[in-house]
Amino acid sequence: MRVLIVGGAGHIGTNLNLSLTEAGHEVFIIDKEFGIRAEEISQAFVRYICPDSIVHLAALASVKHCEKHPKMAVIDNVMTAYNIFAIAKNLGIPVTFTSSQAAVGMKTWEENVLI
Repeated sequence: MRVLIVGGAGHIGTNLNLSLTEAGHEVFIIDKEFGIRAEEISQAFVRYICPDSIVHLAALASVKHCEKHPKMAVIDNVMTAYNIFAIAKNLGIPVTFTSSQAAVGMKTWEENVLI
């Protein structure tokens, strides 16, 4: 399966990429850390990659950062999601959306394992 991970350079995305790759899937990662901002993704770009599935992880995870930069938070968190979902709907590609550790208030990996 071909999987596009949007926001794939973080903790969750890195581990997901590793797991999918080890399972034999072809993975494509888009992340601002690699110079591609998620809100800039076009339908033509996604069509070119031709993924079977999209995993949307891109977000400004820090609540404090979002409070200090609300416009950036709306662009990164809301408009990016809207863009990804619209492209996926137009191309008939399923999307898996998940949040981050920041959303549940956990600080360490060990705390997450206890859930």
